[in-house]
Amino acid sequence: MNPAARWKTKLWPEPNFADLADRLIREKNMMVIFTGSVDDRRMNERIRALMKRGDAVNWAGETTLKELAALALLSDVFITTDTGSMHLAAAAGAKVVALFGPTAPCRTGPYGPLGTVIRAGIDCSPCFQRTCENDMKCMAGITVEEVMRKLPL
Repeated sequence: MNPAARWKTKLWPEPNFADLADRLIREKNMMVIFTGSVDDRRMNERIRALMKRGDAVNWAGETTLKELAALALLSDVFITTDTGSMHLAAAAGAKVVALFGPTAPCRTGPYGPLGTVIRAGIDCSPCFQRTCENDMKCMAGITVEEVMRKLPL
């Protein structure tokens, strides 16, 4: 999982990532690895602290781009926000589930046959804005249940 993004408006709520990670561990018997840059370590640790199981690991800042591509390819699924890591995983041929809010997947991918896009589908999205007057409903409106349903597993 890559929960980080450079735009605040592209972020899915941290409790949602924690709940999703717990469900993947509990219901799918999966190992959860959080990825990102060294700057994303704190976010990943906050998410891990919200988890009930706490079995996920934080590899933010621990991989090179080649290693991240390999990790994504070897994973059952790479769940991410709209980021460079999403593009890298898609280019590597990984199964990608991308959470989109303020941007348009038709413009920014993930490209390839193994990409799944999840959007809340609210009227103001895509807005392409880095700030939001609508409480980022486009991201907050994506439910954990919907992500679980659309996992390509």
